[in-house]
Amino acid sequence: MDEDRLFTIVNQILQSRPDLTRDTILAYIADKKAKVGSGFLTDVGAAYLVASDLGINISSIDRRVYNLSEIQSGMSNISIKAHFLCISRKGEFIHNNTKGSYLVFLLFDQTNITKAVTWNIDTSSNLENITTGTPVLLNNVSVRLGRDGSPEIHMNTSSQIEVLHNNTKASIDPITQTPSQIKNIGHFTIVKGYIDSSMREIKFSKKDGTQGNAIQFFIRDENTNSKFRVILWNAVGRIKPTFNPGDLIRLVNVQSRVGRDSNMEFHGSELTTMEKMQQKYTTSPTSSFIAVSIGPIMDEDRRRTALLYDGNETYTWTTSGRYAFIMDTLTVGDEIHMENYTIVNNQVIVTQPDKNISIIRNNAEALSKLTTKISEIIKSNSPMILDVVALSKSKMRNITLKTGRSVILTELSVGDMSGQAELIAWGKIGEQISEILPGRRLTLYGVVGKLSPQKEINLQLKEFSFVRKISD
Repeated sequence: MDEDRLFTIVNQILQSRPDLTRDTILAYIADKKAKVGSGFLTDVGAAYLVASDLGINISSIDRRVYNLSEIQSGMSNISIKAHFLCISRKGEFIHNNTKGSYLVFLLFDQTNITKAVTWNIDTSSNLENITTGTPVLLNNVSVRLGRDGSPEIHMNTSSQIEVLHNNTKASIDPITQTPSQIKNIGHFTIVKGYIDSSMREIKFSKKDGTQGNAIQFFIRDENTNSKFRVILWNAVGRIKPTFNPGDLIRLVNVQSRVGRDSNMEFHGSELTTMEKMQQKYTTSPTSSFIAVSIGPIMDEDRRRTALLYDGNETYTWTTSGRYAFIMDTLTVGDEIHMENYTIVNNQVIVTQPDKNISIIRNNAEALSKLTTKISEIIKSNSPMILDVVALSKSKMRNITLKTGRSVILTELSVGDMSGQAELIAWGKIGEQISEILPGRRLTLYGVVGKLSPQKEINLQLKEFSFVRKISD
């Protein structure tokens, strides 16, 4: 804290006496300590005496230095200590027919990321020389309430930012989150996840006629296994093609948003950085899998998921974009040979699947281990195969989720010689069992069984599930 106060005092002296330099003031402070005598004055104490000698009001210097967790909207003319994260955005504005500029940069401590804005101040060259984690001191700044409801720091022409050279740099690891840990939508954040798709380049025309571009891909949460879309605007040519499916990456300076499907997604700009983190996946020694089921096409990117079996466990495998055609060539029971792949949370991720996957033969007999009956399915932790008969006509109803998103739930009563169950499917997956009439025989590939709160067996179709209608 004494070092922070010393910086504050020196900055105040520089404001009052612009004819002096920082080195000159520090020399005055050293000289004052020497004249008073060793052991009687600290640097801060000597700085007070120097300020008094120069006729500067000492009371205006004695200010508290705040941490990011302590700032509140309405504070003004204060000092804040934090660590520099990155420059987030540059822009121009017009107010009262006057053109101005602004620069947004991000600060952090062990628990917070806070936005700071400079108005009409040419600080970009200074900030660009500050590296991530560098401790800084902001003087004469104010705090306002941002659009997202969080405090943000504002700097004007009387504000300064100083690098605290003697303080230790901070790591961003404590503030790096997985998507499932993010609670506040709309905030700037640092997010990590496993790349879960190929990276697709997008080019488009902007409203002003100029050409824009973006890179789109998906990341998978290592804790929940959920997938999230990432869009990095103006990133083509800047993000190097050295990232592959299965890589654990960290995205710095992205904003969480609600996408068109009501799911969270992450948007970055030309100032977003992307880095590869330490790998945590395991590579399976097995190179041969059986296709248990191939799910339906889920979106405009032709995303499709298959369920694979290696003789012991089941895994999921997803393709999309330019690799979507590979899934079209598969049928249930196909044995495929796979190279250059990894397994992350029971998901198979293949590098360049068009080159590393080949169909050996159809080996449907190998699926006999996964074939069961309704009364036994809840004993398995894996998706299974069932032969059933429809006991009712399928019905559909709209369900409103907690997120506000509306989705269609399709339900069908089915049975076999061991019992009956309710078969359910959400959204597009349910189209496979729509318009089913009583008495129709079905084979359900990759169906999951669970007990309801009433201890009844429920069956659910997943993204990887496939329903075969048996002809009489």
